[in-house]
This record gives sequence, structure tokens and C-alpha cells, in this order.
Amino acid sequence: MRKKIIAHGNSILKEEGEWIEEGHEGLEQLIEDMFETMDGANGIGLAAQQIGLALKIFVLDLSHHGDHTESLKGFRKVFLNSEILEEGKEKI
Repeated sequence: MRKKIIAHGNSILKEEGEWIEEGHEGLEQLIEDMFETMDGANGIGLAAQQIGLALKIFVLDLSHHGDHTESLKGFRKVFLNSEILEEGKEKI
């Protein structure tokens, strides 16, 4: 089911998501909903916070974008419980 995307300025967008435990109820449906929502918005990525859920999950689809389409063919992934281990000071 396509979800409403939360607008810039909503505080949930800055919340750290909760860890997703093994056997998380409704996870498969959530993943389907996130891809459907992202695709419907012509996006390449979507985090749970963007649909109002403070969870550590995001989806990414790079298979149709950029100059390296062939090397990214089929790159449609789900990322669970990701963490930033190191941040550089350089801004890109």
C-alpha cells in the first residue's frame, strides 16, 4: 500500500530509528509498501521516517538511474539496522 510521504520539517525525520529485531511483525509488508511508495514518487530511496515510522530501515533502487545503469542493473535493495560508523569532515 502506498504511504503518504512526510514533508520536510516534521520532527520524525530527525529521529533515530529503532532496531528491527528478527521476526519483526509485518516486515515483509512494510518493505513492499516502502518500495511501492518510493516508486510512486519516482524516487531512488526511502527511509521509514519518511513514511512516519522511526525504524532502522531504508530501501534503495539505483537500477534505472545515473550513468552507470549497466553496473547497477538489478540494484534494488533493503537495508536493515544500518549504522554510520565514521563520518568525514569533507562535504560533497
